[in-house]
This record gives sequence, structure tokens and C-alpha cells, in this order.
Amino acid sequence: MSELYGRIVEVTIGPKGGVGKLITDLRIGFSVKKSSDPQPNTAKITIYNLSDATRSLCETEGAFIILRAGYGSVVKTLFQGDVARVYPRWSGSDMVTEIEAGDGEDEYRTAKADISFGPGAQFSQVFGAL
Repeated sequence: MSELYGRIVEVTIGPKGGVGKLITDLRIGFSVKKSSDPQPNTAKITIYNLSDATRSLCETEGAFIILRAGYGSVVKTLFQGDVARVYPRWSGSDMVTEIEAGDGEDEYRTAKADISFGPGAQFSQVFGAL
């Protein structure tokens, strides 16, 4: 059985580059997926009983989230990225807020391609380059 004493989970959420709200004393669950794929690494963070104001902050356009966890005095950043989606729902008497985020998510979703092709280019060349 694992030792949970001294476990720390912190979530900071706010505007990118601005001052965020630190959440420490609520029930927090998370799953982080990292890979070397070109798609953004992702995190699903579940927070129980957020206030309406904090949940609204999560739902703000351009919200940024940082997840830190550890034991005792050793707390490390596990994930930081852009909030992609927020799903609030009731589970019994608890308001559960599920947050999906990706590192570089905003840049990935709004990226533009600027590629030129000469006369006579085939559709397969164009779509293959994208």
C-alpha cells in the first residue's frame, strides 16, 4: 500500500502571462499523457467543488493551467498548458469540474500553413504538404 501522507497537489489557473488562482485545498484528480508525437501533450484534471468564480476563470478564453504535485517539500511541475475544454457537472452533492488541457494547445489549433506551389501542382502534392 502506498504512503499518501504529505501528498501535495496544486493547480494554478488564470490568463496566460497573468496572475493565476492557486487551488490547493480541494480534492483534485489528474491524468497526464506525454509523448514525442507532434500533437500537444494532454492533461485531464478533475477538481471537486470549485467556486463559481474559479470555474468561470477556467472557462475564460485563453485560460492557462499549471499542475504541480509531490510529497512533503518536493513539489514538481507535471504539466502546464492551455485549457481546451471545461465540463462542469453534478455528482451527488459535489460540483465536479473536468478540465482538458494541452501544452501549446492554442498554437496547435490556430496554426496557419503558408506554402506555395508552382503551376500544375497536383492535389496530392498540396495535401501531402499539409
